[in-house]
Amino acid sequence: MINLQVLHGLRVAGRHHLKHVTFTPEGQTLGHIDGWNTFIDPAYCTPSADTVCNRALREEEIPINLGAITLGSFGNGALAFLTDDETLGGQFIRVNPDAEVNRDAWTFFTVIEPLSNNVAPQRFITPTTETEADVVAFSLGMNQSLTSLIVYENGIVASSQPQRLRYAVPEDRRGERALVEFTFSVREGLKIFWNGELVAENRDDRRPLNYGYQAGEWELFRSLRGKVGSSGVLDVDLSEPDHEGDRLTLEKFMMEKYGINS
Repeated sequence: MINLQVLHGLRVAGRHHLKHVTFTPEGQTLGHIDGWNTFIDPAYCTPSADTVCNRALREEEIPINLGAITLGSFGNGALAFLTDDETLGGQFIRVNPDAEVNRDAWTFFTVIEPLSNNVAPQRFITPTTETEADVVAFSLGMNQSLTSLIVYENGIVASSQPQRLRYAVPEDRRGERALVEFTFSVREGLKIFWNGELVAENRDDRRPLNYGYQAGEWELFRSLRGKVGSSGVLDVDLSEPDHEGDRLTLEKFMMEKYGINS
């Protein structure tokens, strides 16, 4: 996000050659939130492109490791990254942000309308290099049948790997459009939110990341199926009391933008 100060009444010589700042709804509502690391939005991407705009950084383009952008829309008309065809081998675009994540405090959020994947476990975030070593990896996902949201421990893309936190998704919520948030800090431990509701937590697991969190070492959306809207990573724990206002602002904006009921 770009922070700026508006000076009313200022006149600058040669102003016709200055760059123009476009005020977007996201920038005006979310730009004040501290800790932005990565923020992607299908409304600001080009179909079939091989990069995705990181709106958290000015003019930053993130490479796609696999596939190309396909756009669709949610039921309310908001644009979505799209993959709904199992003939694709269960593969979604894999986006590789060149950004280091705060190992001691982080938040990941995404708007999803998922489909089951009979080919591979589904991941929101996973290390680009897998390992079964004794590590605490940046690894978040959803199982193939949509019954669980999971914070994984190591870097293996397999359903049998150790789990740090799990939310058993009720049957009537599976496959519905939702805002999902994962948060962590060494003060608060791990939490999962569904449409702004705290649905799972493990305050005793306060282990910081030590694998797959540095620039180029993690990727988004591996083997994910369905529709995906705005998604992002912040270098703060939005569940902490000091950041609660920012979390509520983010939740309200995303749920209104994508027509999600609380």
